This record gives sequence, structure tokens and C-alpha cells, in this order.
Amino acid sequence: MGKLIFLFSLLYDIKYQEADEPLKEGRMMRRTAAIFFLLLVGVWTLQAVEVPLPVVAPGRPPAVDAGYRFQVQGIGVASSLPCKVTFAVKYYISPTFPKACYIAAFIPDKKALDSGRYFGTVPAGRPGLGVPKGQHVVTDRITFSMDYVGLNPNTYSTIEVAIYDADGTILGSEVFTYRKNWTRFEVQAIQVVEERPDFVKFRVQYFIDSTYSPNCSIVTGFPTPLSGDMYWWIQNATGTGSEGVPKGQVGFWADVWLFIRYERGPTVTSTTVPLTILYNPRALAGCCTRNLPLIHTWVAPGH
Repeated sequence: MGKLIFLFSLLYDIKYQEADEPLKEGRMMRRTAAIFFLLLVGVWTLQAVEVPLPVVAPGRPPAVDAGYRFQVQGIGVASSLPCKVTFAVKYYISPTFPKACYIAAFIPDKKALDSGRYFGTVPAGRPGLGVPKGQHVVTDRITFSMDYVGLNPNTYSTIEVAIYDADGTILGSEVFTYRKNWTRFEVQAIQVVEERPDFVKFRVQYFIDSTYSPNCSIVTGFPTPLSGDMYWWIQNATGTGSEGVPKGQVGFWADVWLFIRYERGPTVTSTTVPLTILYNPRALAGCCTRNLPLIHTWVAPGH
């Protein structure tokens, strides 16, 4: 902040020097260049300020003056994706506390290693300034977010929300019940678009974390209660090309589709079909297989 005050004082001096005396064209160009340089330095100074993260230290937390109060009183979901949730927070921070304060969370709590291994956080609070102090409620829209970065799904039932200062010292925290299956890959639904006795084509609705950089594909297996060892099938894998399937929240409108063809066997009726997202198609590594409803009576050619 001291750097910024110094920069603005220089700009003030230059402005009033220009008002007091006429400047020649060359002097004006030099001073214009100086102002541009000082503004660039100011922007760099602002960008260099980062929001600190809480530090989980062993043992008891450091003592805080009893005259200060730090309370996390409640949370509400502002927005939600399978791998990311933004929370609005209700809290109280003593207005006279001299340091900037921030708010972030641990899942399931700050004692768990999973908080570091599987989650990233964007704290509430402006760089260098922190969150507003005093009493604030959920509708004030002071938010922090949690990002799940694991490859395989995990379900947790709690979240610990902490208030901490600019040094990362945790000043107060509270554990809340919040159950969620965190995942970066999720098959959600199918929509049949073409159907014959030996053939079904369907669109897929799904979610793939848009920050996951490798290409992904979606594959289908044998409808149940059928067995691939007993019948001949041909399945089409979507996204096996160089670009893979689109990422983010993808609906039926994207026209990502798969098909299954029944080649040989007796007439049978299926009830569900399994779909899997491959996050590494070359290694056939995937997760989040889900059985979705597909009721269809299959009749092989020639029957």
C-alpha cells in the first residue's frame, strides 16, 4: 500500500506542475512517458499481492486477544458443479482487529490430508484487504470456493470453514454438515434418438471438468442382463479421436452419441446399459461407470 501512495503522490506532483507552467512539446512527451511508466509499476504492484492460504500448524493455535471475536455462523451454496462448489458465508469478525482476514475451507476438516491432496480453494477476501469485518450474512454474497482435483470420486459429509489472518493463522473455525459426491467426471443421462430391433443409438448428457487437460472419451458396454461372452455386439466409443469429447456440463444439445448393435443371439430384453468416461483413452483408464435405464427388446438379424 505504501508503494501505491508513493506512486500516486508522484502523479499528483506532475499534474500540478503542468498546471503551474506551460510545457514545451518535448517536456510534455517526457512527462507523458513517465506517467505511463508509473502506471505500469502500479499495476504490477497490485498483481504481486496474493491472497494467503490458511496454515494448519501442529499443537494448539496461538493465543488471540480475548477482546476479539471470530465466528463462522453458517454457509449456503451459491453455485455448484460436480467438482466445484462456491459457498456464501455468514460470519462475524471484530471490526477493531488490525489484520486483514480471509475465509476458506477444508474438506472434510483441517485435520484430513485429503484437503491438501484432493482439493484446491479460492478464499473469500480481496488481496491485501481481506473480507469486510463486522457481522455479515449469506445474502451479502461473500464467497469462497472449493475445487476437487482427484481422478476418482470421493464422498464427504462435512466441511470445516475457517477465518484466518494474513499470516495464515487460523483464528476461528466451524464444522458444518455438507454431504456431496465430489467428482470431475459424471455420466448423467441418455436420450434414445434411433431405435430398431437390432440397433439403438442414443445421446449422452454428462460432465467433465473443463480444467482437466487430457482428452477424454465415453464408452458403452453390454446392456444388462445380457453378457458379452454370450452375444455379439458392436459398440461405438465417442471421443476416441485426437480432440476427445467436449468438456464442461454437456447436454443432449451437443449431440454426443453412441450406438449398440445386436449381431447374434436369442431375442432378449435389456433394462440398463453401462457408460464409462475414460480420462485416459489410450490406457483405457476410466471411472464413474453408471448404469442408465435402457429398456429395449433386442432381436438379432434373421430372427
